[in-house]
Amino acid sequence: MTTSEHVVITHPMARRPPVTPVYAYFATPSEVKVVLPPLARLGVPRDFIDVVVTQTAAERMYAGKRRAMRPLWRFASIGGLLGLGGGAIVAFVLIAWPGFAAAGPFSYALLFTPMITVAVGGLIGVIASFLTTRKPSDWRLRIPPPDNHEILVVVRARGDEQVGLVLQVLHEQGGSGAQVLR
Repeated sequence: MTTSEHVVITHPMARRPPVTPVYAYFATPSEVKVVLPPLARLGVPRDFIDVVVTQTAAERMYAGKRRAMRPLWRFASIGGLLGLGGGAIVAFVLIAWPGFAAAGPFSYALLFTPMITVAVGGLIGVIASFLTTRKPSDWRLRIPPPDNHEILVVVRARGDEQVGLVLQVLHEQGGSGAQVLR
């Protein structure tokens, strides 16, 4: 094993450059739509681009648009899988309980227990998704929020070269106050 292989194996994040936020303010949604293709050509994934508007600007500019769903399906599927595991354990206990005697009413419980526990687990997962809140990253709290009539575009650039190119694209496309957050 060479030294470079050792570094890659013990430090999997060593090859990924750190992420540096670059942000600018835009006046209209059409300006934001114009800036997205040049950023994509630079190799910035859409997941690394955040578009932030105030509540009043959202009502004025994005009226009638659907909001993004919460991580509902992730929590529901986790709850459903936990419910399935719990239902399997309950079913095994119900099978072992009577031994070699006739199952009687246990047969109905064996039939419906996994279905009911999956549904209950999924429901608990949905409720948990509504009760969870995600704390924003520290760098997100340092960016000044947009005014009532502006849209904030934050690009998480990787590496110094991409930071410079993203900053240049934001300036060229009409972004006001474009700067790097260090």
